[in-house]
Amino acid sequence: MAKTKIPVCILGPGAAGQEFMEAIPENHPDFEIAEIRGHSTAGKLLGDLGESLIINVSDRLKNMRIKPMPNSVEDLNPGIGMYCSALGGDKATMKYIEGLCASQKPTYSTTAAWRYEPDIGIFIPEASPIRTYALIKEQQKNRGWKGFECPGSNCTVMGPIIALKALGFNQQRDIIDPLVFNDAESIDLSSYQAISGAGRDAVVEWQRQRKTGELVGEDKKQFDRNVIPKIDGEMEKVKKEIRKILDAPNLKINGEYIRVAVEYGHTVSMFVRTKEGYDISKIPERVEIFNNQCKKDFGDLFSAPEKTVELSGEYGPQPLRDVEKYGGMCTFIGQIRPLDGEKGLVCVVLSNNLKKGAAKEQVYLAEYMHRERFF
Repeated sequence: MAKTKIPVCILGPGAAGQEFMEAIPENHPDFEIAEIRGHSTAGKLLGDLGESLIINVSDRLKNMRIKPMPNSVEDLNPGIGMYCSALGGDKATMKYIEGLCASQKPTYSTTAAWRYEPDIGIFIPEASPIRTYALIKEQQKNRGWKGFECPGSNCTVMGPIIALKALGFNQQRDIIDPLVFNDAESIDLSSYQAISGAGRDAVVEWQRQRKTGELVGEDKKQFDRNVIPKIDGEMEKVKKEIRKILDAPNLKINGEYIRVAVEYGHTVSMFVRTKEGYDISKIPERVEIFNNQCKKDFGDLFSAPEKTVELSGEYGPQPLRDVEKYGGMCTFIGQIRPLDGEKGLVCVVLSNNLKKGAAKEQVYLAEYMHRERFF
């Protein structure tokens, strides 16, 4: 007898929503896309999106008619078992629509609409402590929800958080780790972020600039042959989210967030200062223990990578060579060395911003929570 799959609704059929579609293929054992909702695309068939449809989808999905966004609980389909949100637009609208969905069913989101609410956690399976999941009952009680809201992290945050966890910087007291050492005192970040982090339209504009050689008027939109040393709002998001995930409200974090002419993959140089020294020779052992633990905890999930973390070679990590390995779900760490004259270490971290840092990670989270019977 065939296993009954959970019907999924995708909120937003744009580039980010299509990442959800790609992460839930026809052969997914747990989930099946049953509905797609959009704003300006409502009423169209998914297959009619033309050049906006940037992934290969099945004929079944191509012939699926996009429904309008809900305005009330009555507009929701009671047959849907889970929502995956990749909404764009203003935060208030995103929050309202996701709140409607979460009031009825589990809602997994790549947006920041609910990330910073005190009773809602930021969910990363390999890094979020048990108390993050415990917040689900709190948000249901506080808001009268039958479902719940599960936002993932900002795509810039994902790589550093996984690296900190793998390297032993574990401030989560409810997790037993034989290699825990004294907490980090401060973290400095220099991130070199792919153009896709600014959305599909930015990638298209970059391709146009490469073809024409044209200089555009807006400083923040000149991607070709350029480095843009400011990404609006990124500094505040990264600080808030790292502190929230690590439950370290007083952790000192400084950073520079820079857009570079790379299509996929966020690369981050990370400088971690510690209260005591750090033995770099133990890093391979730490990473092996971390990978083995992740394989034990998550290895049976459909979206689980063969490796959660990989140590890079002499000139790595590099987006062009590494970012799609292991299904885009692996975090790469390289260039590890001690801080000069200080306690701590320096490393370079690479993560796939569209898969590990966005939709595929949320599907991975949903697979884990479904297995653990959260829904």
